[in-house]
Amino acid sequence: MAKPFGSVLALLLSMGVSGPAWAAKDFAREREVRFMQACLSDATVAAGQRQALCACVRDAFAYGGQTTFGLTDVLTLEDSDWEAPDRRLPRNSLGQEVRVIRQSCINTLSPARPVAR
Repeated sequence: MAKPFGSVLALLLSMGVSGPAWAAKDFAREREVRFMQACLSDATVAAGQRQALCACVRDAFAYGGQTTFGLTDVLTLEDSDWEAPDRRLPRNSLGQEVRVIRQSCINTLSPARPVAR
């Protein structure tokens, strides 16, 4: 009798483990999609650079590990804040960190300009 119980228990455990892992993947993907939709409304950057800029900012908050805030924190910002981030982001520590990361990403994406002499 112990053998069928062990098989059922193994089946239940395998279903329980795979369910939450799948849900976590969906949550992470949904979070990234929501961020990209909000960020892509940035009207202060050329259309051709928005995708790369938003990916850079997203990666810094989601995977960078050198930020005080995470991507979930950034998602608390209003979508309208991204339309003109330099003016509309809140004047708090989150808004300031987003500005710094965003500017760093812009500098990384922009080609170096020669210095006038």
